[in-house]
Amino acid sequence: METKWYPSKVDWWLGLILIILPLSSLSVLATSLASGNSAEMITAVGMCVFTAALYGLLIIPIRYGITQDELIVRFGVVRQRIPLAAIQEVYPPTTLYRRPPSP
Repeated sequence: METKWYPSKVDWWLGLILIILPLSSLSVLATSLASGNSAEMITAVGMCVFTAALYGLLIIPIRYGITQDELIVRFGVVRQRIPLAAIQEVYPPTTLYRRPPSP
C-alpha cells in the first residue's frame, strides 16, 4: 500500500509564533542594511541563515503519513516510524477549549 500523507494542523497562536522569528530576522537585516554598519549586517545575515536552516531542518514540512503497517511522523529532516501494532490508545489532546476536528 502506498503512503497517504496528511498535513499537520497548526493552531493560530503557534503559527503566529512561527512567523515572528523570520520576520524579526528580516527586520534586523533591513535595519542593518539601512544603517550601513558592516558588523550589524554580518550579524543580521547570520541570523537569517540560522533561521532558514532551523526552519528547513526541523520545522518544514510538518506532516504525517499512514501506510498499511506504520504511522510516519515527519518534521523537517527528522522522520519517525511507529508500527501501527505498537499504538495502544489514541485520544484527543487536553486543551483549554475543544474544537471539532478539521477535515
